[in-house]
Amino acid sequence: MNRTRLMGRIWVFGLLAAGLTFFAADARAQEPERAPVCEIEVPNPVVPVQAEAVTLSIKLPEDIGAQISARLAEGSGVQVVSVERPAGAPAPGVVSLVLNTANAVAGSWELTVEDENGRSCKGTVQVQAAEGQTR
Repeated sequence: MNRTRLMGRIWVFGLLAAGLTFFAADARAQEPERAPVCEIEVPNPVVPVQAEAVTLSIKLPEDIGAQISARLAEGSGVQVVSVERPAGAPAPGVVSLVLNTANAVAGSWELTVEDENGRSCKGTVQVQAAEGQTR
């Protein structure tokens, strides 16, 4: 009788372990996949520090969403005033960013563009100090 009871416990433990393994694998399979980060093509990545607004033209992948937001790294001091898709642009992924660089800090800064689906693209912008500026 002890042997039968021991075999029953082994079966119960085996079924329990198999069930837990199945549920853990199912939970991992349902985790959302993060979309790969795409690269921004910046034909002229240098922007000056100046009081007037600066327009920066960038090229994104064609499959980027319709609603786009952009930002530069926090320490850059650059503010994105607007994001526009120019009418009659030479390519579908061309976007113009209007930047306020009046308080910008010279250096190389990461530019991030996101669409309404959370897809993120990254590039680099070089902020060039105004003549005589030492920051």
